[in-house]
Amino acid sequence: MTSAANNANPDRRASAQQVLRDVFRLESFRPGQAEVVDAQMHGRDVLAVAPTGSGKSLSYWVPAILGDGLTIVVSPLIALMKDQVDRLVAHGVHAAFINSTLSSSEQRERLEAASRGEYQLVYVAPERFSRPGFMGRLATLGVKRFIVDEAHCISTWGHDFRPDYRLIGGALEACGRPPIGAFTATATPDVRKDISSNLGLRDPLVVVTGFNRPNLQLETVHARGGRDRLEQLRRRLNPGDGRALVYIGTVKGAENTAAAISRWGFPAAPYHGRLPDVSRRRIQDGFAAKDLRVVVATSAFGMGVDFPDIRQVIHVGYPGSVEAYYQEAGRAGRDGKPALCLLIHSSKDRDLQVYFIETAFPELREVMSVHTAYSRLGVWNADPEELKPLVPEPAWLSLDASRRLLQKAGALRSDGSVGPFDHSLLDFEQLAALKRHAYTKLGQMIDYAQLRTCRHAFITDYFGEVTTERSCRSCDNCERGQGGEVVGAPVDVAVIRAALAGAARFAGRIGMVNLAAILAGKENRFSRDQPWVLHVPAYGSLSGWSQGRLRRLLEELVAAGCLTQSQGQYPMVELTDRGRAVLGGKQAVAVAIEPDLEPASMSSADPALFKRLREWRSEVARRQGVAAFMVFHDRTLNELASRRPADLLQLGAVPGIGPSKLDRYGTALLEILAPIH
Repeated sequence: MTSAANNANPDRRASAQQVLRDVFRLESFRPGQAEVVDAQMHGRDVLAVAPTGSGKSLSYWVPAILGDGLTIVVSPLIALMKDQVDRLVAHGVHAAFINSTLSSSEQRERLEAASRGEYQLVYVAPERFSRPGFMGRLATLGVKRFIVDEAHCISTWGHDFRPDYRLIGGALEACGRPPIGAFTATATPDVRKDISSNLGLRDPLVVVTGFNRPNLQLETVHARGGRDRLEQLRRRLNPGDGRALVYIGTVKGAENTAAAISRWGFPAAPYHGRLPDVSRRRIQDGFAAKDLRVVVATSAFGMGVDFPDIRQVIHVGYPGSVEAYYQEAGRAGRDGKPALCLLIHSSKDRDLQVYFIETAFPELREVMSVHTAYSRLGVWNADPEELKPLVPEPAWLSLDASRRLLQKAGALRSDGSVGPFDHSLLDFEQLAALKRHAYTKLGQMIDYAQLRTCRHAFITDYFGEVTTERSCRSCDNCERGQGGEVVGAPVDVAVIRAALAGAARFAGRIGMVNLAAILAGKENRFSRDQPWVLHVPAYGSLSGWSQGRLRRLLEELVAAGCLTQSQGQYPMVELTDRGRAVLGGKQAVAVAIEPDLEPASMSSADPALFKRLREWRSEVARRQGVAAFMVFHDRTLNELASRRPADLLQLGAVPGIGPSKLDRYGTALLEILAPIH
């Protein structure tokens, strides 16, 4: 036992502070931590929700050190488990882990040591609870506290459900149902209810804190295709004296993007689940040593990433939920210094997430197709390519999920043979509900990407943290000014009404892509299959606009509340009450679409003026103690050097300069931009 545990003061809070200082060399708890520690010391169940990097682990480490007996910690990832145990041991805490990396004899030795009271904390992976005899051993350990880390994994409504977490109930029963602590970085109010129900929490202390992080600059930018996405990344990527994480949805995208970043002069590497363990460890070590300044990763790179100086987390394409996004974005700026969380998104991002959803939740007919094909082959553990000609494309795309379901139903046997399939053994109604829920989560992520109000307020509201702040100084929307002002070319009211009239004509029975084609007067499969649409008044009503620009206009009208999209694989566009009012001339709406930056725009800028602007920006950033990009981005300085605005009115029309920055920096900028005689 550590000295902090042996000499605990009767005053619990004083004892906790002593452990904090003597063991972890910290002066004070973060907001919410002391309350959670105190509740556990009084034997109360707790449910603590706080973002990545906010010190959740410390909230259960301190009670484990102060209290008597053993604390069991359920943790989902072996690498994360090892890192946490290593940190505890380095601080003099008696801790160990039990997982599949240990031999059977090593596991037995650690369990025996735990039963003798030699450990304060023992980490276990949830799949251990399914091993024969493990529950019986738990009952002999004298467990005093039971911690469930990454507790959202127990909820089917969370973004990372893991079936093995449902085994925790049996483990709690084997331990005699000690006080439970559930900790997670990403749980909405609905997920919190599900966690509490599944774990059987009794009058828990529920603490939600830490989601409002003003040091994080939250921004999104819309890209117009693959080249523009890469160009936006090139303009914004700058790890400074720290590190940067770039998240992307596919393995191929991670590899290609890492190669491009390396060509730009930043040492970078791709990281994804298909890499061998030795390669992943090499990349992790290189990132830790700063030999690699940038890691381009799929979601495989995440838990356990604990570097204080990640200056940028850039998502190239949005993930499937706000929970997943903020868990990854929250790895930036853990040292409290300014950091950028940028989302570069495009219309096609939804297509990738729809693919993930559709392949994860197959319908009954697809599962039956896979079973029929395996029955024809006679075995199910053959080369999957042999199966491909025997199944329709939707069933092939969802093969992995269908195979797991067939195994669960006992139709695919452990010896490789194929048995009968009784679909009543599977709950396809629940699968359909989970699919609908996934589409709801995706819709919320799209709402964030297209948001026109404060992003920090959106995040705190989403996770249920009570706050009265409705604006900030660290998101793109608030910097442009309250009310969601959009920088770009204003769209004429006649164009807006024409787009809304087109949506009204189809009354929720058309998707955004097809509506854009009709407004542009362009034939496609939809209009060829239904030639009557060529004769509706909306057809070609905005023929001077490209389909891509029209789709962007429709997205802006969704963001403005004039249109709404249904959930599901093929969302339909429909007029809202506000849209009807705008169409009828009873309300007004301001919509602007940011113009594309031409690749040649840099050459039209005055290089000497651009240099002076960058020098001025560096000085301002130094005085304010912020990163240079938080003053102005290079693309804004480039526009200034190209346009040379002569007054505040012209200055306010430059992309990237909203009312807030115009008020703060306008006079100084005009002095720099004034002609030198």
